[in-house]
Amino acid sequence: MFGSLVDLIYPPICPSCSEGRAEKLFCASCWELLSLPDPAERCRHCFERLEKEICSKCSLDPERCFPRARLFDPSLPASILRSKRGEMTQAIAGLALLLWHRLGWELPDYIVPIPGDTKIAKDFARLMQRPLLPLLKRIHQGFLQPDLIVAKDIQEGLNLLLFDVDSPAEWLKLADGKMAECFPRKAALLSIF
Repeated sequence: MFGSLVDLIYPPICPSCSEGRAEKLFCASCWELLSLPDPAERCRHCFERLEKEICSKCSLDPERCFPRARLFDPSLPASILRSKRGEMTQAIAGLALLLWHRLGWELPDYIVPIPGDTKIAKDFARLMQRPLLPLLKRIHQGFLQPDLIVAKDIQEGLNLLLFDVDSPAEWLKLADGKMAECFPRKAALLSIF
């Protein structure tokens, strides 16, 4: 009751465009900007927009060994959602599950979180009813940049889904390379932001 009275006097505004809104977080037009990308319009390696099946950059030298899909394009509404991800882990995990279904990828044996924020990865693994396998570990050696190591041996023939929340491109490339060195198996990378 009190919340609706405050909303009546001070109508909520969208944090992205400052327009009035009826939704909980964004206005309708900003929610449209957050719509799930169409996998058919994306490069199967780097998931950038394209006209053909694979972009010209990846056809010469793929940036990653495994296919990658990204849930949100880096637009203003997505950056605001990124800042609120701690409050919305289950909702973001649900959207990631919708994108995974749209991609038509094979059901993974394990969800492998990229080191960093793993709360959304845990919710995603729970929704998919697949085990979470912390296979990659971040290490620090002196004053050098952090590195990744593959922490466990795992049987061959498994299908792995690398799950990333918001790692920089260099970190994803490193994780992708480490997995390709150790595991010549089926794998894919699903990024949120």
